[in-house]
Amino acid sequence: MAILTDQTSNSSDNSVRSSAQTLSKFRSDPLGFLRGTASTDDPAVQFRIGRTAIVLLNHPDLIEQVLVTDQEKYKKGPGLLRARSVLGEGLLTADGERHRERRRSLQPAFHRNAVSSHLPEMIAQEDLACTDWESGDLRDIHQEMGRLTLGVAAATIFGSTTPVNVSAVTTAVTEALSAVYGPLSVSGSGGHRSGCPHAAAASRKALDEAAASIVSGFRPGAAPSLPEILAQDVADGLSETEAMDEAVTFLIAGHESVANALTWTWVLLAQHPEWERAFHEEIDSLGAEAISSLAGLETLSVTRNILSESMRLYPPAWMVSRESLEPVYIGEDGPYPAGTVVIAAQCVAHHDERYYPNPDVFDPDRWLPETAAARPRYAYFPFGGGPRLCIGERFAWTELMTTLVVLGRTWKFRLKDSHVPVPDPVVTLRPRDGAPMEIERR
Repeated sequence: MAILTDQTSNSSDNSVRSSAQTLSKFRSDPLGFLRGTASTDDPAVQFRIGRTAIVLLNHPDLIEQVLVTDQEKYKKGPGLLRARSVLGEGLLTADGERHRERRRSLQPAFHRNAVSSHLPEMIAQEDLACTDWESGDLRDIHQEMGRLTLGVAAATIFGSTTPVNVSAVTTAVTEALSAVYGPLSVSGSGGHRSGCPHAAAASRKALDEAAASIVSGFRPGAAPSLPEILAQDVADGLSETEAMDEAVTFLIAGHESVANALTWTWVLLAQHPEWERAFHEEIDSLGAEAISSLAGLETLSVTRNILSESMRLYPPAWMVSRESLEPVYIGEDGPYPAGTVVIAAQCVAHHDERYYPNPDVFDPDRWLPETAAARPRYAYFPFGGGPRLCIGERFAWTELMTTLVVLGRTWKFRLKDSHVPVPDPVVTLRPRDGAPMEIERR
């Protein structure tokens, strides 16, 4: 176990100064700070921000221990729980038995058969998203992917025929993230972002209105949808407020991460023409037939490998945290007291040179079956892991694959003046200031 310090003295003044320096480093460059902290052979690194003791996991086996083997000894970390001011008690913020109950209730909307039944509508929404594009247009591709994924979420997860007010939703989501996490604050924050309660309430009101509008357009379909499940849950005792918590949660989670992953994938393909050519060759020969079924999507190995590598370099969720409910051992180290925050950071694990030589290089061949099989399970976990694995993982993969095929058959994207977007780690890994790209018809 390595212990990160900025001072050799154990005095109280130096301890406070060390904590403030650590927070300052994290605030200025969260990704760089975590990767730098993990640049050691130790399987875990301990540090402190404010009054909070933190352990950064630095080995896949320890990540698996915390997220899977010993998961009952932890609750969700304080950073995510702050989102309750906007998300309420939805699945994303629920814990313990409540999380298990809510997940069991919501799971039918994401079963394989349900996702498969959504394929035609998913593809229709992806086609619809680019009907107003013209070759030579300069567009913020992050904004365009957000518009597309919102349309898909509304039509499939929510089963809605109501057009989405994309501007209102995206503005509310951005303001909600700022309201909850805001600028990092040293005083009394434990190193977590400190937001504005009044702004959080205003953002939640806007999200409630957007979710209610989408739900109002619900029409029954072949697969269970969120409004159907929530209506039954309310009949069984779930409050209307709790049902709206779930609707808002899925309104945000149902599009945010996928939009980010698509954006970074288009950016990477624009930077690597050899892989863009391989992608085009595959979807031109197999794409139309492949996207007609989930089994068909599995034949698009190059496309899937490109996506896997994109989410390795730019994981939509860049870290997850847990807080220990009791004294715990992590590997051979401990006991750590109850209340210790443990971080499993995708932005660290996905760049581990032990498993990814030249980790900053875009190389989809890392995901050839024999190469991928040689890595530990939790060297890669873009959708989390264990009982709290993202409930929509299969849905997300399906949407990612179909969107790349549908758009990639007609369009390609070029970086404006070779400007590469910079990742902005808030809750998800968005491109800071968007991703302006020029659209070209193939």
